[in-house]
Amino acid sequence: MDTGTADGAINFFVGGSRTELDNKVQPKLKDLSGDHEEAVVGLQFKFGPVALGGQVSAERLPVNTYNATEYYGNSSWGIAFNVNDQLS
Repeated sequence: MDTGTADGAINFFVGGSRTELDNKVQPKLKDLSGDHEEAVVGLQFKFGPVALGGQVSAERLPVNTYNATEYYGNSSWGIAFNVNDQLS
């Protein structure tokens, strides 16, 4: 199984997106000031049959109600052990 990097290699990735939102809302709702934004950054390192990796991601979205969550942050990590091409 190929994990995307050669032995001893480091795989670094960064990504992001921005979605423009229409700021027209109903009078009783909160103004949607800003756009929906997402971003991710991560790192993977492979040595022999073992691959280690992790990433951090965030999402900011303007909401149209009060007391609602406007930001999410996540982190994750993983370890893979590849026995052979058929089993990991």
